[in-house]
Amino acid sequence: GRLDFVDGPSPRTVGPPTMATKTIANALARSVRELRIHFCQTSEASAGTRDFVLSSYKTLKAAAPELPILVREANGAGAKMYARFDFGVEKSVSLEGLDKKGVANALQNLLEQGKDLPKNPTGTA
Repeated sequence: GRLDFVDGPSPRTVGPPTMATKTIANALARSVRELRIHFCQTSEASAGTRDFVLSSYKTLKAAAPELPILVREANGAGAKMYARFDFGVEKSVSLEGLDKKGVANALQNLLEQGKDLPKNPTGTA
């Protein structure tokens, strides 16, 4: 099933991570070496991505503090998420027009894509 972690604590009140957040953070920490989220600060097509970042970033970061989660805002930029896996393999997905649950599903899809990629036995990128 899908992991739903966007309904956790608000960005202002980060409490202990929920079970779903711990699960997604564990999956991120196991397979992803870097997560990048690009979007426009003002466009309607990036609204769901902005909502996702505001509602989920601090909770994810608290649950996976070693994982670089980079948020890049640029005027006119298309909303897109990139995941870098072991051996420099990158996967990306467009987030244009998605609501925050759609963005969470896109992250889950990236994690699914990374499950079958080769893993570095040393645990470094």
